[in-house]
Amino acid sequence: MIHDAMSEANKAIVTALFERVFNQRDLDYADEIVSPDVIDHNPPPGSAGGVEGLKERVRLDAAAFADYRMSVDTMIAEGDLVAALISWTGTHMGDFGPFPASGRPIKGTGITIFRFRDGRIVERWAALDAVGLLRQMGVIPEPVPGSPI
Repeated sequence: MIHDAMSEANKAIVTALFERVFNQRDLDYADEIVSPDVIDHNPPPGSAGGVEGLKERVRLDAAAFADYRMSVDTMIAEGDLVAALISWTGTHMGDFGPFPASGRPIKGTGITIFRFRDGRIVERWAALDAVGLLRQMGVIPEPVPGSPI
């Protein structure tokens, strides 16, 4: 039962991360649920790392996609790990790295895995549909029907 309670508590933290930090832009709340020295295995290029890197990611995403919303579609928890299938929507209204605003609507999906220690996120891995995002922004062309790619 302790294991289940820990898993449920960790899942609640992941839900709060996406709702409060990413959607509501409550960056101070990140300090409560994320370790200051969190290890992000997939940081944005040039990221500061740690919890400050996470805050930087939220600010960059909000600048590029001012109306973006993230949601957790499914979560699985075991021990100190939580895996979340996430989705997001927004409109590309600002620069996203080297890519200028396109004004196009975007939606995407990804899988993020978090490791916890003492009720805080200490590690993160992510696999996101970057190619799909770049196609929606008009950075790379849509595939030709019938092509293998």
